[in-house]
Amino acid sequence: MNPEEQVKSLEEQPGLRLAYEFVIPSYQWTITRSEAVHARIQNLLGFAAALTVGAPVFGRAIWNHLSANSTWFILAAGAFVLTAVVGLVASRLGDIVLMDPAALCKEWLVLSEADFRRNAVEWAGKHFDESFKWINRKGIALKVMTLLFLAETGFLVVWIVFGQ
Repeated sequence: MNPEEQVKSLEEQPGLRLAYEFVIPSYQWTITRSEAVHARIQNLLGFAAALTVGAPVFGRAIWNHLSANSTWFILAAGAFVLTAVVGLVASRLGDIVLMDPAALCKEWLVLSEADFRRNAVEWAGKHFDESFKWINRKGIALKVMTLLFLAETGFLVVWIVFGQ
């Protein structure tokens, strides 16, 4: 923060106390949201894997003449592979941004209470924006995965029902 921007006291910015109260909850919300999206990705990967393994076993139990060389089965396998790739990439790319305690210790301990609170609010906002971008990108990947999973399910149903 520039020296010109330093706040002399909390009285100069009365809303600072109230804004500071949102710092920790904003990080908690971000972590919770990130964990929820990640859990949904993992759950969908599990469902897709279970379907991919279980459907051929179920299909062969009903129709002994089903072939893994069927176009429908190959499309279903391809949809599963794409679902898995999108899920794995989404899980590994980007993450939430948190406050660095080492930076707090090195740079912030000399600040007045007002400046400390102002920095905390400012950085929490920046971290929230950056984290929210990654969470949204993972949410989009989850939607793509869901569509691919539905396509896989459809392909497997057609493969089993029509026995080709």
